[in-house]
Formats: sequence, structure tokens, C-alpha cells
Amino acid sequence: MAEFNLEQKRHLFEQGWVIIPQVVPVEMVRTARSTINATIENYLDSIQVRAHELKTDERLTNMLMKTDAFSLIESALGKGKVVPSTNVQCALRFPDDGSSDLKAKVGCHIDSFHPSVDGNPGSIKPFIAIAGFFLNDVDQDNAGNFTVWPGTHRQFAKYFEKHGADPELKLGIPPVDLPEPIQIKAKAGDMIFAHYQLAHTAATNLSQAIRYAVYIRMHHVDRPKDSLDVLTDIWKYWYGMSEVVSKN
Repeated sequence: MAEFNLEQKRHLFEQGWVIIPQVVPVEMVRTARSTINATIENYLDSIQVRAHELKTDERLTNMLMKTDAFSLIESALGKGKVVPSTNVQCALRFPDDGSSDLKAKVGCHIDSFHPSVDGNPGSIKPFIAIAGFFLNDVDQDNAGNFTVWPGTHRQFAKYFEKHGADPELKLGIPPVDLPEPIQIKAKAGDMIFAHYQLAHTAATNLSQAIRYAVYIRMHHVDRPKDSLDVLTDIWKYWYGMSEVVSKN
């Protein structure tokens, strides 16, 4: 069974993410990309759209379930404890014409913070982690890169512990000083595994190619539904991380 090694777990603890190269075989990558291309007319914006007819398609979910990806994730969260979302996200980042200010476009978020709308109260629907599978090479900056603000998962936990979590926070981001973002470089077939609470976004794409990625969110069988304890006790359900967590 494939497992994260100690160095990878330490990186995940400190930075909030880890890249595992070549988790998905070449032919499986090609199949996934071709599957998305067959429905590409359904992609209505330039960042990320769920193609609902593909959300449980095995040609995409196989990248998680028929490779080493799932056992790697279990080595962090606990064997038999991981529940993948049934809503696979096909994330395309289309090329930008470069006519607008790049800095104005760079803004991070935490998934699942939903502010109040039309009198309906806001909500926070956290999960545990996210796995991303890259379907083409992203080997330069501003090519639609998965972009992270390293260490913010721990930084935000401290804020939420002191102030509580408010769904009205813009994009879920607390008013704290953020580190410089890192644009992740990756090859087709690589997997990124990241903590739920890590600030992230998709970079502008100034390349000539669409950035293809598939994201699958992870839940944990032991976490009560809609519980917000994971916002402050961020490693509570990461049973495979106990050795690293206990030393910090």
C-alpha cells in the first residue's frame, strides 16, 4: 500500500499541501482529458465549472480509486476513514488575453464559506482535504496554476480559535497578514493533496493552453456532519499524521 513518507507528512503539516508526482498513468490522464473535451461546450466560465454529467464518471474517479492516490490519502486520514465527495470538479482554466491587471485578479479563498443571501443565513460546510489531479503540464507561472498561500491552514486556525468562524467572511479568508503565494508547477499525472483550510486559488492563464485539472474533496467518517471543529482542531481527523502533529 502506498503511503506518504515522513518528509511528505511534515511538508503537509507545515505548508498545508504536498505534490506526489506521476500518481496517474499516462493513458488514464488521456482518457480523463478526452472525457472532459467531449463535454467542453458545457464550460461556461473561465475558471472552474462542474460538468454534472461527469461528477461520478469512472473515467475521472478512477484517478483516485484505481491508482495509489486513495491509499496515500488513507495513510494521512486513516484506513477505512475516507469518504470521497460524489461531486467531482472538472476544473478548466482557459487562456486569458492578458489585457487586465494580474495583481487585481489574485485573490485566495477557502471552499464552502457561504454568506447570507436574500435574508437566508450564511453557512460553513467544511470538509477535510482536497485531492487534485493535473491532466496537462503546468510548468510555468501564470498558466492557470493551482496557487497556495503556504501555512495559512494553521494561521486561520489560530484566528478562528480566537474569533470564531463567520460565513460572512469574504471568501472565508480572515483579516490576517497573508504570506506570498506559490504557483504550483506540475506535470500531467501529478497529484496535489491539500488541507481543507489552506488558502488557494487558480492563477491567471497567460499560456496558450487550457489548464486541465480534476479535484475531489475528502470527507471523514468520524466527523459529525456540518461540525465546525475542524476549523480550529485542524488535525483532529488526520489519524495518520499523529506522529508529526504530536511533535509540533
